[in-house]
Amino acid sequence: MNEYKFLDVSCRDGAALIGMNRAEAKNALNYGLLTEIVAACREADANEEIGVIILYSQIAGVYCAGADTKERRAMTDEEVKKRRIFARDCYDSLEKINKPLLTAVDGKCIGGGCEIIGTCDIILSSERASFRYVEVAVGSVGATQRVTRFVGRQHANELLFTGRTIGAAEAFAMGLVARILPAETFMEEVIKVGGQIASHPRATLLATKKAIKMAATAPPECGVMFEQMAIDYNLLKNDWRGSLDNFQQRTESEKTGVLSDGR
Repeated sequence: MNEYKFLDVSCRDGAALIGMNRAEAKNALNYGLLTEIVAACREADANEEIGVIILYSQIAGVYCAGADTKERRAMTDEEVKKRRIFARDCYDSLEKINKPLLTAVDGKCIGGGCEIIGTCDIILSSERASFRYVEVAVGSVGATQRVTRFVGRQHANELLFTGRTIGAAEAFAMGLVARILPAETFMEEVIKVGGQIASHPRATLLATKKAIKMAATAPPECGVMFEQMAIDYNLLKNDWRGSLDNFQQRTESEKTGVLSDGR
């Protein structure tokens, strides 16, 4: 793994752990942090030993404070426009990552932080996480596309128009987060989820992720055709018989309370 100024990157159980650590600014998104997040995710995406990518914060109580307002205040109007285009391109790059991209939110997630989580495939939340879409409140426009895909038009309208803070339970009820995990053991639980995903065949994960994306954007008949193409790709690239045998072995072992490796 490369060295980064604003990130701590490590690997565990087939997962790349990308920890945002711009502590002095509570992970506010400046040019440097956004650039490094994309670079680290791309590096992990290209690493054959990695099966899943987990983006999280190393700052207690904070996931991301949003855009770096100090950086923005020093900009001209034209520079602000360029900054918005740069951020949009970074978010688009994260959505194009091939491997499953998880994010773990254990604290305040504000503004641009909500854009970051919106690019991820799975959002895992601790009980103490909170979310706030502040774009309208600060005189800006943003997050309209991703939050709407997650929670629907009515909830997106309400969240963006009011700019109010919601907790983990409400975010889960809206469909913004996939699971709420205990705060005390949050990252350990997140890594377990990552390890479970990483244990699956890489080709199957890739094909499944692309098929799900197609289902979210294409007419149903196109999605079904793409899924068939994904199945064909998987048959070509994956030892599906070996995967089936392994699944059956683990299922039988779990019934007896013993893992397949004897532990």
